Amino acid sequence: MKTLRALLLGTAIFAVFNLAAAEEAGNSYQKQVFRLEVDYYRSLKDGIDDGKYNWVHPDINVEHFPVKRLGKEKIDVMLIYFGDIVETDKIFREFEKMNLRPAEIRELIVLAEKYPDLQREFTIIAFGSAWRQSANKNCYPALYGDRFSRELYLVCLGDDYWWSGAYWFAGVPR
Repeated sequence: MKTLRALLLGTAIFAVFNLAAAEEAGNSYQKQVFRLEVDYYRSLKDGIDDGKYNWVHPDINVEHFPVKRLGKEKIDVMLIYFGDIVETDKIFREFEKMNLRPAEIRELIVLAEKYPDLQREFTIIAFGSAWRQSANKNCYPALYGDRFSRELYLVCLGDDYWWSGAYWFAGVPR
């Protein structure tokens, strides 16, 4: 009986790994789309205040994240989930294939303001705004939360970082 259980467990594990490999080869990912109106004239501080976060990383400021765009615009923010460990460079390549640019911090803040409970479900990264903290380390804004709090924080890491399957990445159609 133990041999049969071990064989069945081994077969199930093999099937799971093969499924993941097949999805990887087919560039499989999950996507959620959110329609937003972004006012790029609104200050970063006002956006953060309006977001009513429980905690904000102290290095998220206009000095580290200056205005890149002006005006008001209706955009679709696409949240992409790769479902497995993925390298930063691969995320950028996949965004190119999908004709997406990485979302910026002001777009991330509007997403969190309009859908405040979204970040309680999963962590969301915006690669479109990066603060170069040191020679080999970028800091990206991220939304994190749980049932008790909502946070706007920074993920600071090297250029060759591998992301776990816990993250979703925000992009905007070009």
